[in-house]
Amino acid sequence: MKIPTVSAWRKAAFGAVLFVVAACVPTAEHPVTRPGQSPDKALLGAWHGKLEGGGAIDLYFLGRQEKPEMTAMMITTGDGAKDHGEWSAFTVVTGEVKGTHYLSALWDYNDGEAVQGRDRGWHIMRYTITPEGTLQLFAVNEDRLLKAVKHKKVEGKIDDKDKKYPEVRVTASSEAFEDYLATIDPLKLFDKPFAAALRRPTP
Repeated sequence: MKIPTVSAWRKAAFGAVLFVVAACVPTAEHPVTRPGQSPDKALLGAWHGKLEGGGAIDLYFLGRQEKPEMTAMMITTGDGAKDHGEWSAFTVVTGEVKGTHYLSALWDYNDGEAVQGRDRGWHIMRYTITPEGTLQLFAVNEDRLLKAVKHKKVEGKIDDKDKKYPEVRVTASSEAFEDYLATIDPLKLFDKPFAAALRRPTP
């Protein structure tokens, strides 16, 4: 994520600096949530931590009681002294399927520019907050999701113009997507550590 440019998002998370540069970035047309579900208020506030591939991450979750979604800001900085950070803004909803918590983030802005094209979609992550208070984020395993779409376990479309790195997008409704997630092992489908962060103290 300049915070994410897609390549920047990839570098920040799983390469060195959410996805490996050459890998596809799965998105979904609908979030993992059901009508009436409220955002997880345990996420509200400011968090600071480390990206899995190196560098720092700051997350800010903002929301109101009466609204079904939150706004999230993400700022990442690399390990280099010249890296002053990149930022992105997202619309976020949360959902729970059989005890597993999912965060769906619609990528709205990348360093002030509206996100368009294949990156404009819901990026789905699994998250936990440990008893010690650490927020852990896990991204989807692209290969496993690709196979699930190919085998029609969940509705989606695949762009395989690049035979080495095909791209997958889940097109199933929120309800159908949740039904599929209820059948899988979330620790295997969402097995890519993205970041770990602690809540910033309230001033």
